[in-house]
Amino acid sequence: MAQNEVAPAPDSFDRLLLLGVSTRSVAAELRDRLFAEEPDLASLIADLKGLDCQEGLVLATCERIEFLVVPRPGQRIAGDLLQLIATAADCPPADLAGQSYLHQGAEALRHLLGVAASLDSQVLGEPQVLGQVKQCCKAAQEAGLTGPLLDSVTQAAFAAARRVRRETPVGRQASSMTQVATEVARDLFGRFDGLQLLWLGLGEMGEMLSADFVAAGVSKLLLLHPSPPRAEAVAQRLNCNFAPWQDLAKHLAEADIVVSDAGTGRFILSRELVAEALRQRRHRPVLLIDAGVPADVAPETAALADAFVYDLDDLERLASERSGGRAAASALAWGLISRRVAA
Repeated sequence: MAQNEVAPAPDSFDRLLLLGVSTRSVAAELRDRLFAEEPDLASLIADLKGLDCQEGLVLATCERIEFLVVPRPGQRIAGDLLQLIATAADCPPADLAGQSYLHQGAEALRHLLGVAASLDSQVLGEPQVLGQVKQCCKAAQEAGLTGPLLDSVTQAAFAAARRVRRETPVGRQASSMTQVATEVARDLFGRFDGLQLLWLGLGEMGEMLSADFVAAGVSKLLLLHPSPPRAEAVAQRLNCNFAPWQDLAKHLAEADIVVSDAGTGRFILSRELVAEALRQRRHRPVLLIDAGVPADVAPETAALADAFVYDLDDLERLASERSGGRAAASALAWGLISRRVAA
């Protein structure tokens, strides 16, 4: 905040309004429409500017689309914000009934702080979300949407996120889960050189897991996603290969480790598909890590003799035995957030 700006009065926080959807709040059909591609942040910012609220911010990531606004006095804006999301999903606003959420005042502030601290992420403690929030805040500032109130709110969110990672076990949760996955693979294969990793979906947990496997010595990383442009962009960033989604069966038979975090609401790895891959592999074992929310791997796949299936609950349980548990870490972090909101 500039020195000549006046800090917002405490009661001005009551004017905050947050409306949004996330991968956990919407059904599979809408999830495919909203989150199959990276949300178009620039377009959403332009749409929000058209509503002429006093201040505004768009949080658009692969997990959520949220509008945090300070309406003008007397301005009724929730319905307009819902219409923006409905337009992005190419559906009537009525289809979002019960699938969106609305927070006002202190609850809106609490939600933002929780998002920045990764307490509202699919994977507790994942580190990418804070950078995404900062990127969205910078874009809103450059568009001239923010002002003293939202500048104050976002700085509070960044400070709270740093304190959560510094003072609670939350920051260790995601890294503990990837370490556990690496150890499971080491127990199964012995060594990593010569192994091939197939990553399906391009989600944040999948990227963390894949990066740890590559760091451990996996020789080849191949990624698949239904959107070729998105797969190519991520492959360039990670300096690895990508392949068409329709070639899934072929590459599944070549993979020793499969990390799937598509979360489409459908089982993209069926028992039959995995069984055929194992037949082609002459029953060399395959490790399937189901990081999808909802699940990507059909439950009956785990009954196959040479398929070793672990989902996020399995990894979290193993990691929690070391770190004291997700529930305890989350409770400590939310307690800190609540104190920051009260302050």
